[in-house]
Amino acid sequence: MSNDGLNHIIDSTLLDKRLNALISRRQREIIMESLTAGAKVLQQYTRDNLLRKMPKATSAPGSKKGRKMVDDIHIVKDKDFNLVMVSVLNYLTKWYEMGTDNRYLKETHKADDKHHRTYKKGEARGAIKPLRFFREARETHIDDVVNAITDKFLELLNKEFKETT
Repeated sequence: MSNDGLNHIIDSTLLDKRLNALISRRQREIIMESLTAGAKVLQQYTRDNLLRKMPKATSAPGSKKGRKMVDDIHIVKDKDFNLVMVSVLNYLTKWYEMGTDNRYLKETHKADDKHHRTYKKGEARGAIKPLRFFREARETHIDDVVNAITDKFLELLNKEFKETT
């Protein structure tokens, strides 16, 4: 397993060794379904942590029109490499996970329809404090994720061998 801060990658080499007896196409399906089950558990814990630390995440805007911030925690799959990731790299969710430095206006805005008053270049806009909802979910619930992967894997493996015998 490796962590790169905002994504959590689960390596499937151990599962590959156990599936050598199966047809390669079905192998990949079983691996991906197992990894996806673990990713769904991590995704749910991450969403729960975000909602606990920021209750307005269900109404805060997300990365696309009509989406909410809590919907930007999503699962990314790569079937070619048997890779499943839970990602929070979209828009505001990334900023609330990692935090930001103090932000300042880059240019002066005169009072008009968009701006109610004149804003001067260099005015402070504050900083976002890191909530670390994803890191906390990843660190505290990794056992639940691994258990979900192994349970799903064994369930699919037993089902596969019952069908072949």
